[in-house]
Amino acid sequence: MLENIIILASFIPIIIGMGGNVGTQSSTIIVRGMATGRINIGNELMIIIKELKTGLILGVLYGIMLGIFGSFRFLDTNPLIGIVVGLSICSSMIIATGVGTLTTPVLRKLDIDPAIALGPFVTTNIDILGVLIYFSIAGFLLQI
Repeated sequence: MLENIIILASFIPIIIGMGGNVGTQSSTIIVRGMATGRINIGNELMIIIKELKTGLILGVLYGIMLGIFGSFRFLDTNPLIGIVVGLSICSSMIIATGVGTLTTPVLRKLDIDPAIALGPFVTTNIDILGVLIYFSIAGFLLQI
């Protein structure tokens, strides 16, 4: 069990890093679109759905790649590690896209400048959610 926890800990930077990258990119696209007038009240939903689709595609691709790597790398220890890592990065990236995309309009409606408040808010929330998702999936699949 301790060996599995140590292995899982080695993937934490990748999971929260990729989630942070995707979430920050999504929020940046939304902020830029609002600033340039490309995104307005009428087409917010369409842009949000488009960003979520992008997050889903990236999450699935990176989940498969990292899952395969984890499975082969730790085949002798526990092949379920790859499944845990793959599902976690996929989930983290999808949720990060949602958080990054949806936070911008919420801050805007609260009359808070998203360009100032978004970076730290999105990064911190995605880091916390990414680790929570990761260890929830690990706890469920690996019984730890």
